[in-house]
Amino acid sequence: MDPDFHPPPPTEPYFDTERDVWVLSRFADVSAALRERALYQATPEGEEIQTGADEASHSVVFSQVRAEIAEVSSGGWRKKMQVAGETVLREATGKGQMDIMGDVTHPWSIALLLSLSPTPQSSAKDVADIVASLLYEKEWQSGGGDSQTGNPALKRSARWSPVEAEERLDQMTESKEVTVSKAMFMAVSRTLPSFLAKSWLALLRNPDQWRRLQANPQLMPNAVEELLRYAGIVHTLQRKAHREAVVGGVRIPQGAKVALKVMSANFDPARFSEPYRLDVGRKPSGQFGLGAGLHACVGALLVREAFTVLTPIFFASNPVLESGQLITWMGKKTLHWPLAVLVRFQDDAADTDSAEALTSQPTPAV
Repeated sequence: MDPDFHPPPPTEPYFDTERDVWVLSRFADVSAALRERALYQATPEGEEIQTGADEASHSVVFSQVRAEIAEVSSGGWRKKMQVAGETVLREATGKGQMDIMGDVTHPWSIALLLSLSPTPQSSAKDVADIVASLLYEKEWQSGGGDSQTGNPALKRSARWSPVEAEERLDQMTESKEVTVSKAMFMAVSRTLPSFLAKSWLALLRNPDQWRRLQANPQLMPNAVEELLRYAGIVHTLQRKAHREAVVGGVRIPQGAKVALKVMSANFDPARFSEPYRLDVGRKPSGQFGLGAGLHACVGALLVREAFTVLTPIFFASNPVLESGQLITWMGKKTLHWPLAVLVRFQDDAADTDSAEALTSQPTPAV
């Protein structure tokens, strides 16, 4: 059992008196809560997030992002994603040792953003620095991330705090220097590289599962859903009761805070057989790696598409984990992803045919 992918087991709903919050962690309870219209998105402190409370606003954002990524799902965009991934990998593999986050998923996400939003050359550096400030937010604040990741982008972005970086992003979207929506920008710059790094770490620690997927490329749709379950980056979602509601058999009063333990729900043995075992052939039966219901991740299709395209390219380079490394985890009260994952490369030739077979698989349905 991998301790880094071992969330607390789900329990019956209970009220945490110390934190003044209702805690839901069973799969059925979290599922009901995500679809309960009386529970609005909120901060951990209980402040309602108004855009999340407004179904119409969410629908507009969701439709906008779906329109933005429609082109990404086309054959032409798949090829562009593949070429960009191969370019990033060539540069990374030349180093002998690389950090999955700093050398692969982070620079690839920047390349994808600049491709999705033709940004003036004078603003391209700002885009890269915004991505670094937001992706490495915790380490930016501590001042220690650059020495740990070896990622020069983090050091260069030190001119902006995460708050300042987000303000600059708002300015760029308003002035059309960045033409994708803010929701799309966040999905590409944060959700996507974080999930890719964590899911690849899971596969590197379970090489039998990668070999199984490599030998059976038709399992890719199952593998995507299984990695979203097993290695999803969201561990807790926060809600606030706009009015009284009954969820999981408990009555939640108006104004109460609610914590949805998504990661525990994704490992609920009542829903998943042998939940702590990674199984790329597992038949999909629902998971909350990208949320669900009204507040499902608007970039879900993009995340699935990118995983399908980039995973075989990455593993075709024959990476192996550097032994003895201690994984430092990033994130706050909602997210959880690795700061850095160091790998080296085996001398064996890459299995190009297997990689091409995997990248040709269709994207799983959302």
